[in-house]
Amino acid sequence: MFNSVDRADFEAKIGWVFRYSASQLLTELRTILEKYGYQNIVEGKEFIYGAGSIPVLMVAHVDTVHHNLVSNIVYDPFNQVLWSPEGIGADDRAGVLGILKLLERGHRPHILFTDGEESGGSGARAATNELFLPDVRFAIELDRRNGTEAVFYQCFNKNFEDYILNFGFKRATGSFSDISILCPAWEIAGVNLSCGYYNAHSTTEYLSLPELEVVILNIEKLFQEIPTETFVYSTAPKVAPVVTVTYPITRTFNTDYKYKGTGYDVYGGYGSYDASDYWLPGDIDFRISPSTLVDLYGKDYAYWNKFLRDNHKDLVAYAEDAALTAIDEFAYEHSLTKDYLEDDIELDDIELDDIKQVVIIDGETYSGNVDAECGVPDDNIGNKKLTLVK
Repeated sequence: MFNSVDRADFEAKIGWVFRYSASQLLTELRTILEKYGYQNIVEGKEFIYGAGSIPVLMVAHVDTVHHNLVSNIVYDPFNQVLWSPEGIGADDRAGVLGILKLLERGHRPHILFTDGEESGGSGARAATNELFLPDVRFAIELDRRNGTEAVFYQCFNKNFEDYILNFGFKRATGSFSDISILCPAWEIAGVNLSCGYYNAHSTTEYLSLPELEVVILNIEKLFQEIPTETFVYSTAPKVAPVVTVTYPITRTFNTDYKYKGTGYDVYGGYGSYDASDYWLPGDIDFRISPSTLVDLYGKDYAYWNKFLRDNHKDLVAYAEDAALTAIDEFAYEHSLTKDYLEDDIELDDIELDDIKQVVIIDGETYSGNVDAECGVPDDNIGNKKLTLVK
């Protein structure tokens, strides 16, 4: 258990995993696999594989985005959190640590450690070229942020999803990890599970050991209920219809406007930052896919795939009308009341005390409420270019 780790034995049990270079770590991991009784070990230039007795392939990558090795680790034994000013590299050393803990507790799954994931998955590609298909039911990668998420990428196997989500995980979306290469090549289903890290690819990244511990415990439960049949890799139809609506809305900000937020959430957030040089997105885009409808209403992927295909044109029209109506209502109810104005936002030539709202419609400026009071009928707003000025 991680809660038994204090400062005295932190380095021997945890810290070393984060300090090694990728090549050093791969070398050490082979020694560890041998120590735990793995005999069929295949070592490639950018991967190391050990054949186990549990028919599940556990995957993690040893490379990180950081150019400098970790020399300083800040460890809070009370909250069981670690961080480094050089960037702790928990993406994906947390996944490596999680697999080592499973070994320490007596489990012997098939294991694949790769290098090069952060630069496109070269280690995973090498593994698919040099290894035979492992005798496993499915693959689990430990390479996801947060503590409860499960990402299936382009694998559309509903039975597999239901099986994984039954162990305390919630379905999430992601762009890429090693299993995006491994699973289609070997035609087995796979999932990328959370391993407790936050703010990946930044020097504010940190790892929560209690969250990693919960994931490990859930995987141990999963090991007790492995099905007898292999979950196969299933892809979506080649042309998966989606409903897509784009409506241009521009927001104008003074260039001195400072935004202090929680971070840009592509890799879990980068911490607070100054966005004065950034332009907020100008379009509203949303996609409704068959998978979304399965999650909301049940039935299966094929059913909703056909539904969207057969009704695509009408659904786009309905969705666009609904979006324009929502914009109309939002502009009336929420746009630019004085309560929403920040102290450091300046509006040229406008006395803030004299207006309630400012709306520009097709180049004309209106103040007051967006209704007959400013001479703009409500039903005109949705048909014209709408600029909200804060």
